[in-house]
Amino acid sequence: MTRRPIKALMAAIAMAVALTAGSTASASAVAPTSTARAEPSLQCGEKMVNYSEGRWTYSEARLCLHTDGELVRPVLEVEACQYYWGAAWYNAGNAHKCKIDFAFTVLGPDGNVVNSGTAEGDATPSAEIFGEPSRCTGSGTYQLRGRYVQHGPYWTETSLDSGFRAVNIDVPCGG
Repeated sequence: MTRRPIKALMAAIAMAVALTAGSTASASAVAPTSTARAEPSLQCGEKMVNYSEGRWTYSEARLCLHTDGELVRPVLEVEACQYYWGAAWYNAGNAHKCKIDFAFTVLGPDGNVVNSGTAEGDATPSAEIFGEPSRCTGSGTYQLRGRYVQHGPYWTETSLDSGFRAVNIDVPCGG
């Protein structure tokens, strides 16, 4: 009595495997060749090392572009934010944060402005400061022009100003 249900179950499994294999083959044969969305990526320029006037504050940061294939977004990646006190360097923390003002302009592969704006955030001791995203204008080399001003940590009398920098970044974006 138990043999029939097992045989029936085995037959059903074999049929399901055959149908699945057949449908996979036929599905891949007629799969549309639509544009697939690119994997999210973050591409960055070289690390910038900056000191404030008087060398009381220090930071390391990179200008980056994030994309998901449809949108491109400027990012300031702050890797270090420190202050000098008593012959030693200290990382920013909850008591002494780095306040970051980030200004940016993104140029598309055709040289036209894709995005421009400002963003702000805290670094304790590191952070990513995100600008607003904008639509991609196609794959190619984008230029990100950016500048950040760091207030603190600890010393707030003198801000650290990176000055404007420009990086060229290859971005896989749809049109």
